[in-house]
Order: sequence, then structure tokens, then C-alpha cells
Amino acid sequence: MNEFEFSCGSSCEWISNDESAEKPPYIVTSFLCNTQNDEAQIGVRCYDSCFYINMAPENFLSSPGFYDDYLHGLDAIKSDQESTDEIDRVRPEDFYTWALTPCLPLFEKLSSTQVVTLQDYLQSKVYHLDLGVVNHELVPLPSAQQTEIAQPGIRLPEELLESTLNWPSYHPSSIDLVISSAESEVCPNASKVLINSKTMCFFKPYFAHDADLAVRELQTYFCISNSGFDLRDINIPQVHGIVRDDKGLILGLLLSYIDCNYVTLACASEPATDLSLKRRWVDQVFHAVTQLHNRGIVWGDAKPENVLIDANNDAWIVDFGRRCTDAFVNRGPSIGTFEGDIQGLAELVNFVFEEYA
Repeated sequence: MNEFEFSCGSSCEWISNDESAEKPPYIVTSFLCNTQNDEAQIGVRCYDSCFYINMAPENFLSSPGFYDDYLHGLDAIKSDQESTDEIDRVRPEDFYTWALTPCLPLFEKLSSTQVVTLQDYLQSKVYHLDLGVVNHELVPLPSAQQTEIAQPGIRLPEELLESTLNWPSYHPSSIDLVISSAESEVCPNASKVLINSKTMCFFKPYFAHDADLAVRELQTYFCISNSGFDLRDINIPQVHGIVRDDKGLILGLLLSYIDCNYVTLACASEPATDLSLKRRWVDQVFHAVTQLHNRGIVWGDAKPENVLIDANNDAWIVDFGRRCTDAFVNRGPSIGTFEGDIQGLAELVNFVFEEYA
């Protein structure tokens, strides 16, 4: 591939050289770089605004110093930082600071509203800037590229829409974001929310291109909700509600929040992982899938990435959209069937105990 990508997401670190500061002025959320032409883009979140700072070598041709700084900093990020002593002296954080410091006045001017609710988050503003040189200074300028952030929202078939009426419905303005630190205030996480000011949930958005997946997943959760499961005995997220907007669009699902810190079985199962822990995880997955099958319900996408490992080292199965997305699952017509689940479980066991153990 010609494009290098680094994405921080909502769990990214504050990039700053000032260790005494209490609240970050911004959070770097992503970095994209084209390795052929050295064009790059830094994504930044600052309260209610998202900034995308675009850079290219030709932007700095009028200043040899800035031109060298740009390419040198870019090399520091692209390299493994072990090539030469010269590159080792430049950290990626230094490059971000170099590029973003000229943008601070704009960040402060354009983003001053704290994001409190899911509605606030979904209405975030987006700005595209081109970093260049004006009068021998680094200056951010308005970019010709003006794309918007894709918004969630799908329409359901009438029969499925009626089924969802059994679940509580929430408007995004009534759902609070969890702000637990200075960093999460500046760069909120829309996946971790509160309903009724007390129940923590995972918000799973549904976008237009996910419509088929969403329909399958909602149908499965509807079956789970009406199958008499004792959810204290099976590690499957519970549906707490559905999110709708003023137009009646389904924005997403509110599920049990699993405190896993983004850890899945794919990364938790390592050669050094205790054997008893691996057995525990596999047993919990098998128990959950067996309970589903006993009630005529298919998981549909059995793979390590769809098993979350929580803070108590319990394994949870998630993602019931029945869309296999990588080479781990190669089951052809058996995808989305009981046979596909059984094959997937066999491959999962191989992953945990043999291939990667």
C-alpha cells in the first residue's frame, strides 16, 4: 500500500510537550500519510469541532527550513526510529507540535462548546485546513476540501420497526456522554454513554452502508430478548434501548457496556497467557454459543475479534451482524448458519491453543 495510517481513536493520548498543563488544548485522533508523494493529514478533536490539517511538500517550498522540518518530521513518523541517530532525535509528538502550534488560535476561536450529550457529538463541526508558509511563518489556511463526517441513521423495514417498539427509545439529546477526565472533555468518546443519568451503555451507531448488517443484528437481539435468557448466566450484551432522531431514523443501539479497554481475544491470547485463562475464555464462548443454538439463534461471525475480554478476564461474544470480514473466517455458504458457528468455534480454538499459542 502507498498510504500509511495511524489512528488514535477516542482512547488517544494528548500530544503536548508541556507536562504541567492540566487540560490539553487538543487531542490528535488520526494521522494519514501518502508514502509516495509525502502528503499528510493530521486529525484533531477539540470539544465540539474536528479539524483536519492537510500538508504537502509543495506547501513549504518557499521556505527551505520549513520544507526540511516537514520532511524530517514525516520521516520520524514513517520510520521505525531506529534507522539513524538523526531520525531518533525527532519524536512523532514533536512533529505534531510543530504542525499544530500555528493552528492553536483557530482551535480556540472555532471550538469553544463542551460536548455533553450524544446529540452534541453528532452535531460536531468539521474544518479542513491547509498548512503552508505565508511571510516566512507557518499558517493554517482554509482548504478546498470540505467533507463532512458521516452521520448515523437508517430506516428499518416496517415489521422490524414494530419489533423495536419493545425496547426503550431515546433521543440523542437525552443521552449523556461519559466525561471522566480532562482528555475526554476535549475529545469525548461517543461509544461510552449514560442513559437516565445512571446506566452506562455502549452506543453502537448504524450508518447507511451498514443497513443490512443492522437489520440482521437487530433481528438477532430481538430473538435474544424474547428467548428467556438469564443474562446473568451468559456473556452476551443486553439491549438497553434504541436511539432515534426527530425524523424517526434509527441512529444506533444501546448495549451493555463491557469494561474491556478495547481488548479482544485476538490480542489477549498470547504465547505467555496462562493456559487456565485460555480455557476459561474458550469455555465461556462455547457456553454462550451453545445457549444461543439451543434457542435457535446463530452468532454468525465467530472470530477472536468479536470476543471481548473484560476487566475481570471474562469473555463476551459480540457482533451479531453475520458479516465475516477477514481471512480468519472462510466458510463460504455456511456463513451465518449453525454450521458456520461450529466451524468458527473450531478455528477460534485453534487460534487460542495452537496457531498463536
